[in-house]
Amino acid sequence: MRYLVAVIVCMISVSVFGQTDIYGCMDPLACNYNPDATIDDGSCLTYDECGICGGDGIAEGDCDCDGNVFDALGVCGGFCDYDEDCDGICDSIDPCIDTCEDPDCYDLPGCMDPENPCYDPYSTNDDGCCFGGCTISVACNYNPDAEYLLPGACEFSTCAGCMDAEACNYNITATLPNSSTCTYALAFYDCEGICLDDDSNGICDIEDSGCLISFACNWDPEATLDDGSCEYLTCQGCSDAEACNYDESATLPNNITCTYPEMYYDGDCDGDCLNDINANGICDEVEDSGCTIIEACNWDPEATLDDGSCEYGTCQGCMDAEACNYDPTATVVGYCIYDGDPYSGGFCMCLLDTDGDGICDEDEIPGCTDYEACNFDPTAGYDDESCTYIGAEECDCEGNQLDALGICGGD
Repeated sequence: MRYLVAVIVCMISVSVFGQTDIYGCMDPLACNYNPDATIDDGSCLTYDECGICGGDGIAEGDCDCDGNVFDALGVCGGFCDYDEDCDGICDSIDPCIDTCEDPDCYDLPGCMDPENPCYDPYSTNDDGCCFGGCTISVACNYNPDAEYLLPGACEFSTCAGCMDAEACNYNITATLPNSSTCTYALAFYDCEGICLDDDSNGICDIEDSGCLISFACNWDPEATLDDGSCEYLTCQGCSDAEACNYDESATLPNNITCTYPEMYYDGDCDGDCLNDINANGICDEVEDSGCTIIEACNWDPEATLDDGSCEYGTCQGCMDAEACNYDPTATVVGYCIYDGDPYSGGFCMCLLDTDGDGICDEDEIPGCTDYEACNFDPTAGYDDESCTYIGAEECDCEGNQLDALGICGGD
């Protein structure tokens, strides 16, 4: 049994002055050639006759790579144990077994080639009855004169090789392609390991190579040989100066990536509203306006901007259940009348109630009863025509006016 010796080549990287050296086999003809190696560590190997990288070939005593041995008839891997009379006929089928000194005890003509279809195990004299060989035309040892195919006669290794004319080990005589054996020069080097100088400027191509496309992000104006390294991503950006993410350093415009301020917000992209009179962070254009005072009759819990519409009259009333004029629907405190009050008649009834509001005339309080007036008096029982209102150029009852930003009483 033949043992396969596996050779493991370790690549050791050592950092020296910022450069990484890689140890390995640098011979492109070796079976363990490492194209990335920068230092040859003496580990290069070759294929043995059995096609094993670094193998020892056919073991001593064997006749082939499968571990077979020659039998008594000299056949590799044959089954004949003895041929006592040396006549080429295995004793197990030899009808005439003598000695090697006198092997021809019988003269039996016939084919004595055990691999020949005409083989006669009893013949003692080869008469060349037929001729066999390799009849496969693509085989390395094809024989056009052979009349039949001898099993195992063809071989396909001696004429196989690299048939790529660009390879360093191109074999012009090869008739069977074996691309796995092809080796190639490293970029910017020839097969001898000498750097290329295509422009004959005395500088290796690898030293003056780079990106030659002027609009690429990494264009190298000093390069004379394009190495395919051009890239177009790192210098892309938004070239619209009106955009929030305008990139003045971008050389390749990519305005698909531009972002802009939202409607009603300022142009510096910091999220501030153009108009926000109540400074609540919600632009006036999208505010939900209404009455924002919770005590008002028309308070709107959804409103974010007060529009001055709050009123306190429609929901005003006596909120004392013991009073004669108790109003269970009232949410704003109003005037209450109690049993026993003067002019209540003792039973929550007035002797005189001119306006029919349930409040005795004697108990009426004069004042402004218009809830839209600046001096609205919720306790007044009748209107004394004293109401005052916001002036035409004013924005509140304090006499303030709107400033340039639309803020009431602003600076």
